[in-house]
Amino acid sequence: MASREGPPDSAIIWALLELGAKPDEMQDEYDWTVLHIWAGKDARSIDYPSAHDLVIEKIVEKTADLNQMSNVGTPLHHLMASDASLEQVQRVVKRLVTHPSPASLEVQNRNQLNPLLFVIGSSKDPIQRAKVLLEFGARPDFTTTDGENIVSEAIGNAREAYWAFPRLIELLRSYDAARSSASISGTDPPALFDASTSYMLGFYPDEQPHKRHWEILYTYQDLGSDFRGRLVESLQSHYDDDRIWPRLVLLEMYPEILEVRGQGQRGKGWVEALLMDDTPVEARIAWGKVEEIRDLAGKVVDPSQR
Repeated sequence: MASREGPPDSAIIWALLELGAKPDEMQDEYDWTVLHIWAGKDARSIDYPSAHDLVIEKIVEKTADLNQMSNVGTPLHHLMASDASLEQVQRVVKRLVTHPSPASLEVQNRNQLNPLLFVIGSSKDPIQRAKVLLEFGARPDFTTTDGENIVSEAIGNAREAYWAFPRLIELLRSYDAARSSASISGTDPPALFDASTSYMLGFYPDEQPHKRHWEILYTYQDLGSDFRGRLVESLQSHYDDDRIWPRLVLLEMYPEILEVRGQGQRGKGWVEALLMDDTPVEARIAWGKVEEIRDLAGKVVDPSQR
């Protein structure tokens, strides 16, 4: 297909369409049609960038099915994966979804991702492109048959998630706060990180880097009625391997950890643990209280150092 290889000639494509070419009846080996190609093409890469809108309009006019599927997805999926500017994305989305026989914002590709979930899992300016789709009616609460939603897709894209995830929740809140709350309710609350993982990583919760960036997540966290029980269960699962030494501060806060290490929370034996600076020590704990700390050479350690 001439529009896929090399610099596209928008005038030739226009002429062929005027002469009766049917764009959705011409597909390559990946099931791409001319609409898939042009929806995903950066206007800045073609011979006359200003012609892109006119060519897209003509292709859409001559295409019977705007939801035709390729190996990537629909033309909207191709657009979300493109290097196009945000302004071009806005124009093409509008062109596709306001057509008399509009493109659907809910059609899923072979991986069960609709265009919104597809772009959230990408690195192509996911928040701004998601906002465009939401403005044109995409459902923020859309869930696949496998239970994937906008939040789980964002989390799955770890590279982008650290900075984008809080912005995503803000975006969802601007459309429907109730749906935002429901969407995030199935994820681990940030308080769980504060109460366990932060210590494992060697810093106290109030020392967490960029904590203000994550404040929105605390607004929607659902601790439930048995938060401490779930937390203890998580810690016990992590520390049931004797090769992994727990932080001493965690043993003080959650002496139940000792139960999976064969000592029980009332045991008075010496327990192997780590100080917050990763120094290995042995501690004698009774009833959740540290009675004595010594280093591995048997030298007493000042309790304030833990």
